[in-house]
Amino acid sequence: MKRYAIGLYEKAMPPSMDWREKLTFAKEAGYDYVEMSVDETDGRLARLDWTAEERLELVRTMVEVGLGCDYYLPFFKFIPELKFCFSLSDVFEKKHADELTDATKQAFARSIDAAYSKMVVLTLYFE
Repeated sequence: MKRYAIGLYEKAMPPSMDWREKLTFAKEAGYDYVEMSVDETDGRLARLDWTAEERLELVRTMVEVGLGCDYYLPFFKFIPELKFCFSLSDVFEKKHADELTDATKQAFARSIDAAYSKMVVLTLYFE
């Protein structure tokens, strides 16, 4: 079983091909899906206004051919980013405990020997 899917971008095929031809071509070439585009051209922009019957016809074609279709919006991006941040040096100030005048705070300040920063940061970007 494959752990990945490879798609063919719709604009990589001649615009004269209809959806059945595009899907069949992509399947025969070994792709898993065709990435559908909506851009500033009238024909592709009109896809946003397709009727339920037009959308259903495309789904029927995908089922008959046996290949899926992904939907691509060129002005939208979702970028998940995972960062691992580990410090190399000790960031604990050892002299700080000596400068404290309150004895109860000194006990807490002397309770550790070193401090290193370790973070895992998940950032989600929506553009």
